[in-house]
Amino acid sequence: MRSFCSGFLLAFILLPLLLFSPEKADKETTAGTPVRGVDLDWEKTDMPETEASLTLSTGQGQVEKKLYFSQNSEGLAYFFPNGDIFWQQKAYDGEKPGKWIIDSQHCRLRYYDDAQKEWVILEDPESFQGREMLFISFDSDDFILSPPFAYEEIERSCLKEIPKLHGSLYLERLENDKWEIGLTWPEQEAGKFVVRHWWMLASEAPLIDWTNPAMEEIWPVYRFTGEMRWCWYGMYQQTPDSYKPGGEGIFFLNPASYIPCRFVLTGGSRAAEDLALAMLDLIRQNYTESGYVPTSTGSNWLEQEYGIGAFYFDTRWNTDLAEAYLLAGEKFAVREFTHTALEYADFLCKHIETHSFSLPGMKQGVLVSDYGWRDSSVKSHCSLNHQLAEALFLYHTGVPYYISVADLLLLGIEESGLSWIKEDGDLQYGIRTDGSFIGKDYPALTYHDLSNMQSYLEKSRGDHSKMLDELIRSKAKWMEEQGIALDSR
Repeated sequence: MRSFCSGFLLAFILLPLLLFSPEKADKETTAGTPVRGVDLDWEKTDMPETEASLTLSTGQGQVEKKLYFSQNSEGLAYFFPNGDIFWQQKAYDGEKPGKWIIDSQHCRLRYYDDAQKEWVILEDPESFQGREMLFISFDSDDFILSPPFAYEEIERSCLKEIPKLHGSLYLERLENDKWEIGLTWPEQEAGKFVVRHWWMLASEAPLIDWTNPAMEEIWPVYRFTGEMRWCWYGMYQQTPDSYKPGGEGIFFLNPASYIPCRFVLTGGSRAAEDLALAMLDLIRQNYTESGYVPTSTGSNWLEQEYGIGAFYFDTRWNTDLAEAYLLAGEKFAVREFTHTALEYADFLCKHIETHSFSLPGMKQGVLVSDYGWRDSSVKSHCSLNHQLAEALFLYHTGVPYYISVADLLLLGIEESGLSWIKEDGDLQYGIRTDGSFIGKDYPALTYHDLSNMQSYLEKSRGDHSKMLDELIRSKAKWMEEQGIALDSR
């Protein structure tokens, strides 16, 4: 596989050093410039003019990364110790779509049909072309490919998709037990700067065990063809209308990176582990020197309510990402992942010190503002789900100081206790500094956050919180009345 894929990459005239610029990110960057900044601590080796090699140490051995750049494209390949290869490309105007040949008697192509909500499996198809994420198995090679989507780079590190310029993936059966896989895309419009992003994962072993029924349930969520896309700088997500820029077809770099985080948390396949390693490694470039990933878009509501502008700090999105780094650092024995998580824990504690508040009747506990921005001292509301996630993450670090801070957050929830319960039994979403409540709680998210915290307390301390019990019972009863299953997400 290594020799085949290396030849394939060279045939594509591969690509970039731009990705790992040593420049540090400011709290807000210039328009259109991706947020980046962490020192990756990788050893650079001798490099030819169009290639750079970097390494990342894991418990299974060294991951070798090769960055390639040409006049019309940039690309990055991860060579894993197990022989698998992850490849992503950023193709500009003038780059020709590539194709390559596979020797195999048989081929099984699989994709998920969104309209029918079912998997489509094609055995030895004569030909296929589509814009779906493809899972292809040959006699000795397995591939996962994501189609080339076309975008225009706009302000605040956002991308605006151009559907009529999107490309497709195709498969064609040739003579003499050979198959052709390739990409195709239309000519770009004159005068418009367009960039296409696509990626693939290749292996000589099965990437997913499709005999496991769970795989057909979770992989529809893992695809990057809908409102979530994997692009050069990380996971992008469709923006709501209330964001600036925002609206249909505009994608922002979401700090939460839900799909890569799920690869770590859920796992269950060789593909998930490969992609978790590569994608989390790439996302680290988006951290500021302070230790968090900014949300580059502006929120109309946050600006109107608190004067918080673009490139703000979202505690929930960053905490969910840090949880994934913490687990991945342990799971894959990657020192840099653990370091990233602990740097964020340090930043979070500083945020808690400057952006927390208490209410009348509270003694020791604190409530933490959901958001921060630049050096602003403005304190936003505190959401119950944010505070629970922050406290649980700090507990999970196992660091005594962070645990002591988590204790203050847990006390903040317990001391504000029953006030979170509404008349109908549902929970309040958030509370302002003046004690007034704000927003409508999620149908199930906060219930799971409460349950996860209670489970942690029982396992780590052999005890549980009576106040959390009250909140869990009330939320569960309300969910039952609304017909919401307790295991729904």
